[in-house]
Amino acid sequence: MKIRTVAIRAAAAAVGFALVAAPVAASAVTVTGDQGKSWGARSSAATHRLSTLKSVSSKGVPVSSGSSAGGLGALTSPCASASVAAGPGSVAAATTRVCYRPIPSQYSLVGSSSNPTKSAVALWQQQKTGYWCGPTSVAIASKYFHTNKTQAEVAAKIKTTTAGSDRLQVRNGMRWVAGSRGSQYEAISAPSATELKAIIRADIGGYHIPVVINTHEVKTHYNNHPNRDIGHFVIAVGYRNGGSTVTIVDPAAGLAGGYEKSAKTFDISVSDLSLRADDRGVVG
Repeated sequence: MKIRTVAIRAAAAAVGFALVAAPVAASAVTVTGDQGKSWGARSSAATHRLSTLKSVSSKGVPVSSGSSAGGLGALTSPCASASVAAGPGSVAAATTRVCYRPIPSQYSLVGSSSNPTKSAVALWQQQKTGYWCGPTSVAIASKYFHTNKTQAEVAAKIKTTTAGSDRLQVRNGMRWVAGSRGSQYEAISAPSATELKAIIRADIGGYHIPVVINTHEVKTHYNNHPNRDIGHFVIAVGYRNGGSTVTIVDPAAGLAGGYEKSAKTFDISVSDLSLRADDRGVVG
């Protein structure tokens, strides 16, 4: 997100793409932080990652296998305690079973899954510059992973400029703050509503990791954002209704120039959210 102070009669100008806005007061801000770029085609790594997430969303997370020579042995925890779908297969003298931990119908990475929007407030922080929505989303994720990076540390690590951050910079940031779990993250371009739902369910409800979403607001807006062309990074930390409703943490909440009424956290339908990311994508 990029913030620029403007005079009353000045027209807003974006880095990388045009912003359409009426004249505003001197204290107002213009927001963009994704360099104004479409994400383009998916990489082969992103396609493979999406295939994995679709499988996890449908079947559950493969959590363990148990084996014993000559027969089916007791499954190791947490398989033994999970409601599992098992498929036997022989390997040499041992027999194995693959088990899956089911995806819950609602889940929040923070606090109570019954009220993820309220719980997620504990993670929120406001971006310190207008073009730091990417670094701030990553910094918010770092609180969940207990690596606790500051916005400035993330911005320096991923080399954010005044033009904002691109998808690979944010992906690299998520890999960094997630530590040993970071290798899972890929930048997945233009997910459909069905694909985004699978990503949300698998990452949040299955792997228990947050998802960063790059949105592009043009004609319609979410979370009381102003009527401008806005490129923005937000972070998903929970869902309800089987993944049809997503809980978002918004780093822009409270910023001057039209974001004063934006909530720190809010719920949005996965279909609406996918429309905002249809020329951008998600890091999940």
